[in-house]
Amino acid sequence: MITGAEGGLNGRELSSRRAPGGGAAVRVRRRAPEKPDIVLPEVDVRLARDRAAWGRWAQAVRDASGLLLVVVLDLVVGSLAIAHALVVAGLLAGEAGFDPAAASLLLFLQPLALGLCGAYSSAAHRVPVGRLVGGTALTALLAWLYQRLPGTGPVIAGGAFLPAYAVGAAVLVPMGRLVFDPVIRFARRPRIRRVLAFGAPGHAAVVERLLVSRRGRDFRVVGRLAPAGVADDGAQGALAEVDRVLRETGAHGVAVPSTLPSEMLETAVRRCLDAGATVFVAPPVRLPRNSRLIVRETATGAVLEVQPRGARIPQFAIKRAMDVVLSLIALALLAPLMLLIAVAIKLDSPGPVLFKQVRAGLGGRPFGMLKFRTMVCGADDMKQELQHLNSSGDPRLFKIPRDPRVTRVGRLLRRTSLDELPQLFNVLRGEMSLVGPRPFFPEDLALYEPHHFERLTVLPGITGLWQVSGRSDVLDFEEVVRLDREYIRNWSLWLDLWILLRTVPAAFGRGAY
Repeated sequence: MITGAEGGLNGRELSSRRAPGGGAAVRVRRRAPEKPDIVLPEVDVRLARDRAAWGRWAQAVRDASGLLLVVVLDLVVGSLAIAHALVVAGLLAGEAGFDPAAASLLLFLQPLALGLCGAYSSAAHRVPVGRLVGGTALTALLAWLYQRLPGTGPVIAGGAFLPAYAVGAAVLVPMGRLVFDPVIRFARRPRIRRVLAFGAPGHAAVVERLLVSRRGRDFRVVGRLAPAGVADDGAQGALAEVDRVLRETGAHGVAVPSTLPSEMLETAVRRCLDAGATVFVAPPVRLPRNSRLIVRETATGAVLEVQPRGARIPQFAIKRAMDVVLSLIALALLAPLMLLIAVAIKLDSPGPVLFKQVRAGLGGRPFGMLKFRTMVCGADDMKQELQHLNSSGDPRLFKIPRDPRVTRVGRLLRRTSLDELPQLFNVLRGEMSLVGPRPFFPEDLALYEPHHFERLTVLPGITGLWQVSGRSDVLDFEEVVRLDREYIRNWSLWLDLWILLRTVPAAFGRGAY
């Protein structure tokens, strides 16, 4: 049995008597234990937990059915894109002999590619068009790569079919989502969780404000549950009556503030779980939306681990594969140009061709970033002397127009951003990505505010949203951080491809100082 409120000091009481010398002495003496004010009745734990398990299974089936419906609708639209590609390929190139296995291959790859691009991750909100277009493009790319695997044989004849499918699917799949939007929203509508707020009126009010302010309104507070021994006329019942209150209100769970005393919190959680109710513990601090909460088991109990939300493993693997493939292609195509640049640097000024600079990478770990040397030797030693020329006014963003340390060839390289080409080797080594926040200096981390560290949760990039949005014209460090955080929170493969396409005109149009 679990008793309610305890009196005195854990079953003890204070008394005073006169001490020698006229002072007052305080002593603590034990008293006979009182009868418990409230006794929490036992509940049928097995019946309550079976009822809760059945509810979870029903919700899982409902979620799977909604997802299956969306996948089927996408496959129907994908079939129309395949038919469109057949017609276009026949008209443009007169291609014939199409193997029916091609349709099966594309229809197999399409939901996988859309899933990797996040097209099935949102249950309550419309999926961005960029994810759908990126998924269809990835489908065509995977089919093209499959054809070139040794021993697979020709699956798709001709060269016009896949481009026609990619274009058709990029238009039809978003249009299909738009046409079937009412059906999809009905099938994948969020479950409204009816919950009880636990605690005294002050604690319960905090929980209610937190739940009703959540995006999507997926919680509905249907009553209040009072702690044992607390008189609350506005509550539907006390903790001892949780089983009855759950039945009468139809609540699915109980929301508990984590700021309660530890004993009261533990008692409430255990009792609600025994009654078959899901317990929602409101954190004492408001966690960022881009964070991820994980429960870790330890030898002495469970702890909550808060992680910055990054790319999921399949998406990260595709991003890494894209980095490696595109970097190898770029190095193969640009090797003659890089050789000419190396010769020009040696002829222009004494010193090495490449310049290695220590920068802060993923998690703030230092690494050597490679660049073509664009300044005279010993330029870093002159940085402190030229600090007064920094046009940004922020030591974390060191920019000097017409920097006297830059050589003649270096000025051309910086203007066209060709000095960044050796960073392709950093990408192959896994220290950088093609797209990501620009790496800054490790010594700048001491000047970071808490919200600045989010840019260290992903691999730094050769180019990024900052570069294509203004490059050297952006002189406010807070604006740079805002653009980096916007990229991290809205990351997708399609966004990476869009930034890469925008990088070339941005580099040659503005370049760096």
